[in-house]
Amino acid sequence: MSLLLLHLLLLSTTTTTSSPSPPIGVVYNPLPHPPKTHIVSSLRASTFTRVRLLDPSPSDIRAFSYSNLRLLLSLPNSYLPSFSASPSSSLRWASSHLLPFHPRSSISAVSLGHHSSSPSLLPALTNLRSSLLRLGLLHISVTTVVSFDSISPLFPPSAARFNSSVAPELIEFLSKTNSSFLIDVQPFHVYRTQPSTPIGFAVFADHPFGFRTDPFTGLRYRNLYDVMVDAAVSAVETEMKKGGRLPVVVSATGWPSRGGEEEPAEAGEVYAEMYLKGLVRHLESGVGTPMRREGAEEVYVFELFDNWARRGLESGRHWGVWFENLTGKYEGVDFSGAGRGAGGGGGCGWSVRVGVWVVVLVFLV
Repeated sequence: MSLLLLHLLLLSTTTTTSSPSPPIGVVYNPLPHPPKTHIVSSLRASTFTRVRLLDPSPSDIRAFSYSNLRLLLSLPNSYLPSFSASPSSSLRWASSHLLPFHPRSSISAVSLGHHSSSPSLLPALTNLRSSLLRLGLLHISVTTVVSFDSISPLFPPSAARFNSSVAPELIEFLSKTNSSFLIDVQPFHVYRTQPSTPIGFAVFADHPFGFRTDPFTGLRYRNLYDVMVDAAVSAVETEMKKGGRLPVVVSATGWPSRGGEEEPAEAGEVYAEMYLKGLVRHLESGVGTPMRREGAEEVYVFELFDNWARRGLESGRHWGVWFENLTGKYEGVDFSGAGRGAGGGGGCGWSVRVGVWVVVLVFLV
């Protein structure tokens, strides 16, 4: 009996790899109404995979038990004096807010301070970090939200640097503790203060010639969001030692649905919907930013509900994406898909389609 190879058929499909799309979360400032249980249920049914909780109480954190939503807890600047002055103060807070609920409530990080340049910031961060280690909460990182005003110039992004004296020590702390760099990226604020900014560039309204080129890198920018993220990346990497990389998290981004008489007419629902739709489309595309293929590690939409008690400009009260009856404000905005990797856990993972090589051997006996 002899074998004669008559035919070798090679079938192949192209192996393609798409970049990861960052998980999309939402900023939630706990309100008395609607009930927390209803909010958590609605968030679980939505496609948000992360929640940034502002100044949460123990009951706020408990409400997210077994929800499969990852929490970023944000503490205001009022905590800085006590946390920096006494390690026991941060230990008491962690013992009452974290230890009883983790890991039933999935807490990924604690952000301490908001846009603070106080000299008490770093001691407070250090003491809180030590408290978490003492309690065995090794996987909860400690960070802070940095103001975009601490970075200049905005353009070109590659030239952006910190103008705050706290930056080198803060970046060193984040690097040593494997924490992320958090920054608010609000193109509306840039548009409001720099009227020469084209509205299409600010709200992801693509135009064939609507790009700006960084003269130092040759990178092209087609939206203001990418400009701001890469400016933060450039500033961070300039401070990093030994060429390390620090993950950048967009801790708040959005567009107001209403503004006052003294504010731009573009503070309205039409442009808010354009921005949010463009943001989700951009993130889900997996293209990252011109400077970083992975872009931001996580992105938090600001915010879940309008905040009518917020002081200041009228636009500051109208950033919510849901009404208090838990329905969406924008019918055309779909938060689905982003960050939904294998297992549906919302992680930032690679989505890979692997080609199959098939060899068919036909034998004659």
